[in-house]
Amino acid sequence: MLPFPLEPVTNYLIQAIHDKLIKDATQGNKLEKKLSLLLGGYMNRERMLIHKILEVSEAILQTKIDLDSFRTLRISEADAIPQRLKSLKEEAEFVEKREREAQEVYRHMKEELDAFA
Repeated sequence: MLPFPLEPVTNYLIQAIHDKLIKDATQGNKLEKKLSLLLGGYMNRERMLIHKILEVSEAILQTKIDLDSFRTLRISEADAIPQRLKSLKEEAEFVEKREREAQEVYRHMKEELDAFA
C-alpha cells in the first residue's frame, strides 16, 4: 500500500491530459483553417483541372470512336465503289441502247411518213 491516496493524483493527471487534448484540438482546428485558406485556391484549381482532364479524355475517346467508324466506312465505301460504277455503267449502256433503238424506230417511221408525202 502507498502512503498517500492515489485517486487525487489520477484525477489531476486525467484532467491535465484532457486539457492538453482540448488545447491541441483547438490549435489543430486553427491550423486546418489556415491551411484551407492557404491551400483552398490550389484545391479549387485541382478540382477544375481534374474536371477538364476528364472532359478532354471523354472527347479523345469519342474522337477515337468516330475515327474508327470513319475508317470502317472508308473501307466499306472502297469495296462498294467498283460495284456502283459497274452498275451505273450497265445502266448507262442500257439507256444508250434504248435511245438508239428509239432513234432507229423514229427514223423508220419518219421515212415511212416521208414516203407517203
